[in-house]
Amino acid sequence: MKLKQTLLTYWILGFVLTIAKAQDPIWYDYSLTYYKIPTAQDGIYRISAEALQASGINLEGLDPRMIRVFHRGKEVAIHVEGENDGKVDPQDFIDFYGIRNDAELDKKTLYQTPHCPKSIL
Repeated sequence: MKLKQTLLTYWILGFVLTIAKAQDPIWYDYSLTYYKIPTAQDGIYRISAEALQASGINLEGLDPRMIRVFHRGKEVAIHVEGENDGKVDPQDFIDFYGIRNDAELDKKTLYQTPHCPKSIL
């Protein structure tokens, strides 16, 4: 009887851990502001301080050491030139490797169309 309880406990624990692992962690924070950066091709992109300001980002008080870039919920490595002083100067820029939209998320089907016979009659 003790063996059955132990095995059942391990089975339940394994099942719970499998479900927990299957969930993607939430990478976003609703209290922060995010900006979308369009990338038409795979490659290295540079965003200047001028481009940031032209897109409506207030550079006053923006600490470039806190800038993060994500692609599909995973953080992308970036290089921020001029970040050491803790402010964005006109000559500063951000370099990162951007990946084009390959429509991979569009290929995932949320709803399956039920089988419908060609002829109802």
